[in-house]
Order: sequence, then structure tokens, then C-alpha cells
Amino acid sequence: MSASYFLYWGKASKDKKDSGAADYHLLPYHCLDVAAVGWWLLIVGGFFMSGKSHLNQ
Repeated sequence: MSASYFLYWGKASKDKKDSGAADYHLLPYHCLDVAAVGWWLLIVGGFFMSGKSHLNQ
């Protein structure tokens, strides 16, 4: 992992409990998570088709 974008984090935990999870989420993986949720909302979830969007009016 020598790419410069692996040096940045996309989300950090505010909770300092020892849960065994990492305290940060690397930027490339955060971006993939956001894209996957957006895809699910738009395509699978039918967000625009359900009338829940102000853009659907």
C-alpha cells in the first residue's frame, strides 16, 4: 500500500471504547462504502421511484 490516498482517513471513531475495531476508516474504503450505499439507494432501493425524493416531483 504505497499509494498516497492510503495516508488519509475518511471516517474516525469518536468512541474510544476498546471494541477491537480500528479507530479509523481509510479513505479508499470509505469511498467504496459511500458509493455502495448510494448505488443501493438509487438502484436497488428505488429511492427515486418511491416518491421519497424531492427530485421526483
